[in-house]
Amino acid sequence: MCREVGAILLVDEAYGEFIEHEESMLFEAAKCDNLLVLRSFSKGMGLAGIRLGYVVSSPSLSKYLHSSVVPFGPSLASIKIAKAILPDIEAYLPRANFAPATTS
Repeated sequence: MCREVGAILLVDEAYGEFIEHEESMLFEAAKCDNLLVLRSFSKGMGLAGIRLGYVVSSPSLSKYLHSSVVPFGPSLASIKIAKAILPDIEAYLPRANFAPATTS
């Protein structure tokens, strides 16, 4: 749909680690020049205090994003925490993917 109108579609998957892989747009982002998928280290990784996220996009859209980075970025502490968990990221993801669903 966003291709038809020439728009960029932004999908917020801050809780993406808690949905089925088939429901995620994450793997479509690299193939679509007008799709951005936002993810967060906060929710699925249990790191709510670090306020750090990332975006997945096609290479062409990524080049545009790099040229428009804001002057203030994540804190040094957030970056260090993210770098510390990235080598062992697979240990964090299964807990999120198989967390029991709760309803209110």
